[in-house]
Amino acid sequence: MGFFWEGLPPYLLPWSSQSLIEPRAAVETGTFRGDTTTLLANTFGSCTSIERSHELAAKAQGKFRGDPRIEILEGSSRELLAQAIPSREKSAFFWLDAHGIYDFDGTEAEENPLLAEIDMVIAARDSSNTIIAIDDARGMGTQPDWPAMSEIAIPLGNAGYTTVYLDDIFLAVPQRLKTDLPKLYQESRMVEATAVFHIWPRVLRAFKSQARLDSLVEKLPKSLRR
Repeated sequence: MGFFWEGLPPYLLPWSSQSLIEPRAAVETGTFRGDTTTLLANTFGSCTSIERSHELAAKAQGKFRGDPRIEILEGSSRELLAQAIPSREKSAFFWLDAHGIYDFDGTEAEENPLLAEIDMVIAARDSSNTIIAIDDARGMGTQPDWPAMSEIAIPLGNAGYTTVYLDDIFLAVPQRLKTDLPKLYQESRMVEATAVFHIWPRVLRAFKSQARLDSLVEKLPKSLRR
């Protein structure tokens, strides 16, 4: 979940699509309601998504039953990600969001499969045509069972990726895209500014309403004494 929106930041998908040559495919860990699954399929042509919750996986399988671009796998990404990874001949975008962060109620062993996911992607993929985006990067090194950012960045760097932290997303891209990251950053700032200005009138109204309420609360004891 980003700072201004839920799920993938809106500027990341078109940038990634333009950066990866066809044919392309997407892989997602953590389906949830399937909203991002749809975005990934629309952007990259297909999406395989892995969901460990039986209830959520069943709902997603029903939702996408008639869509040949989308496959929903039920189970742990530790066990299923290897079979979902596209062949090296295809460009691939990975959205890794299977980790719990504040509200996961599974066992400690299941809590955060992130390092295992990264190891599988590194082993199966060439960094030259792969982009990896990890959600909830604010949890790295600060939340229980989350690896530190260095534990994630070092193996990815050794495998040929450039890594960057952007709007709660930890992003690993091919080395050839390093010089394009300032453009991505500028796009993120433009979208975020738009997001802020979009909600600013409501923020102001909330402050004014709170100020009026505080004023009434202060006057209430005086009125009661009369």
